Amino acid sequence: KDKDGEKVYDISLSKEKGLQQKTWNMRCIAKSQDGKEIKPGSGGFAGYLNAAPGEYTAELHVGNQTLSKEITIYPDLRIEVDEEDRIAQKESFAKALILSKKMGLTVTAVKNITRQLDKMRTELEKKEAMSDEVQNALKSFEEKFRDLEDEVVPKGIGLRSSREESLRGGSIARRITSMVGNLGGFPFPPTSTDMHLLKELEM
Repeated sequence: KDKDGEKVYDISLSKEKGLQQKTWNMRCIAKSQDGKEIKPGSGGFAGYLNAAPGEYTAELHVGNQTLSKEITIYPDLRIEVDEEDRIAQKESFAKALILSKKMGLTVTAVKNITRQLDKMRTELEKKEAMSDEVQNALKSFEEKFRDLEDEVVPKGIGLRSSREESLRGGSIARRITSMVGNLGGFPFPPTSTDMHLLKELEM
């Protein structure tokens, strides 16, 4: 927990007997503007921000018992960042993470529709009498939907850097993933490029 008593991170421990060791990676769970936790998706480590320097309390809950210990995170002297910049990064990162989760659902939906279209075409082609009207309508819809699919579904990592990916475009999913990586890195304020892309994708 932070100095205000807000939970910043959770670690699950094994219930097996014996000594155990777990290490907090000094990352914190992102939260939306209304205070709800935003659990990271498959990105794992990229779904967390660095915890700000300050005082924290580690709590161990065992049955009805709670053991606690004070923890101090000292600032990295190589990095100069004020509280205003940290807040800007925190808020932008939370917005990007919400977009990422929504995009994950969208990608799944698009893939499901693609499978249904392929199945429909296979079944229609098996029929002896398929009118030109039906063929043309299906072909027209497929062409339009493939354009949407290219915009939404990621096509692999490639060799581009995340910054280049954000600038040049690519599928929407890849652009959002790159933005989450940019905003969730070292404690720096979001760049004008990050903010422009975030505003564009939120529309």
